[in-house]
Amino acid sequence: MSETTSTTTDLTHIARRAASQAELRIGAMARGLVGSEILKIAADIRGLVRGGREICNLTVGDFDPRQFPIPKRLKTAIVARLQRHDLMPQLFFEAGLAENMAWNFENVDRVMRKCVGAIVIGFPRWAASPPATQQWIGEYNHYEGAVALSCRLPVMLLAERGVENRGIVWSGAGRPITYIPEDATPDWLESQDFLRRFDGWVRDVEYRRDVFLGYCSQNQGTAAIIENRLMRSGATVLNYQMDFRAGVSILDEIEAAAARCSCGIFLFGNNDPLQGMDGGAAPRDNVVFEAGYFMNAKGPDRCLIIREDNAKMPADLGGAIYLSIKNSEVAAIEGRLARFLAENL
Repeated sequence: MSETTSTTTDLTHIARRAASQAELRIGAMARGLVGSEILKIAADIRGLVRGGREICNLTVGDFDPRQFPIPKRLKTAIVARLQRHDLMPQLFFEAGLAENMAWNFENVDRVMRKCVGAIVIGFPRWAASPPATQQWIGEYNHYEGAVALSCRLPVMLLAERGVENRGIVWSGAGRPITYIPEDATPDWLESQDFLRRFDGWVRDVEYRRDVFLGYCSQNQGTAAIIENRLMRSGATVLNYQMDFRAGVSILDEIEAAAARCSCGIFLFGNNDPLQGMDGGAAPRDNVVFEAGYFMNAKGPDRCLIIREDNAKMPADLGGAIYLSIKNSEVAAIEGRLARFLAENL
């Protein structure tokens, strides 16, 4: 008890000293810190605004709609046009899967991977002068546009005329940019400038498929049942046997399929007998290759392997989650197929 009392007394004594001596309250590194110049400037700007000065205040960390009013009628008209094509717009804080999501890198990636296309609308959000007033689009446009391109989605670029030729709206990037007049109204959507780009973008979107289905021709019957189940669930399918072009390298076709499809399903069948294993067989090499390519391009969570009977699983894919069927009984996994589609489309 006496030791405890003594220790308590010592700590109390240190606390009293710290209250009167600053060097005991904070460390040497903390004492050397200086205040943020950016926050100081922001405070000075707020003081000028309170004093009645008219200032374009860009110290708020993001655009101020009082400085750059958002052309809501034009954006609303574009959203309505998308809906007429049975496309569901995904807008953070406004619509779709992103409606109740906070904007961050992870959520942008999550939403973008479920999309079949992207439209980037670059309105001016920042301005600087002198010597001449320059206007930049928001940083969110640049980031989301880059993610859409990395996902190899069809991307339509719209930019208000006069914004800086940088980032996602850089004219030297090799992608067409449609320029919006500064005074554009919803009627501008009927112009040839807009319709030509928009109709081409819609064709690219419609060319995409939800699911790539890879299999060996020996398993064509089972694959047909799987494709039927997928289509009944509302998914569009790129069929390896039916849709690959003749005279084109397989690698080029697989690369194009990965860009065109949102996810992949691969049927591993008993195709190549294994020596020394009674009744054992491995799936065809090209199907294994396609599965590996898609896993690298889309991520393992967007690829599903269906293992028929006792087909050998390659060692590199041994940890992958797969579904098992016997005697082409696809009905047994229909619920799991529907869940895979719901999670990835």
